[in-house]
Amino acid sequence: MKTRFSLIQPLATLGIILTLSLFFSPHAAAQHEFESSAAVLARIDARANTNRLLWFSMGCVSGTIGMYLILLSTENLSAELLTAGTIIGVAPELMIPFGNAPPSTDRLIGKSPEFVEIYVFSYKEEKRKLKGWSAVGGLLGVAVGFLIAANTLLE
Repeated sequence: MKTRFSLIQPLATLGIILTLSLFFSPHAAAQHEFESSAAVLARIDARANTNRLLWFSMGCVSGTIGMYLILLSTENLSAELLTAGTIIGVAPELMIPFGNAPPSTDRLIGKSPEFVEIYVFSYKEEKRKLKGWSAVGGLLGVAVGFLIAANTLLE
């Protein structure tokens, strides 16, 4: 029995070897280490420059005041109190994108463009996550505002 020579099998094997070499090459490992070191450094700096307690407290206060005004507006049928309560309640969440200043350039002097790009992206993402504590505080504040307003309205 005579077999035909086919190029499909050797080319498929070569393709698999080249694909695996991309994932397991020293260059790929060095690139991943480079990316992770820039991201880790950015996260550390963002945590040092962002006060989570402040954002949590802002969420608590605004949630409490906002919920109190909203519940007070239902008693008085006041659209102004409802609007003010809603705006005050979501104010910290609306401020998150605006307070996202770029990191200090001291860490970035003499670094490659790739390092700077990864560092700045990771820094801003970490700051956004840390400022998300205002939402947690807001939920707690809404509960407290509800209790205060319910106590006031039941008297």
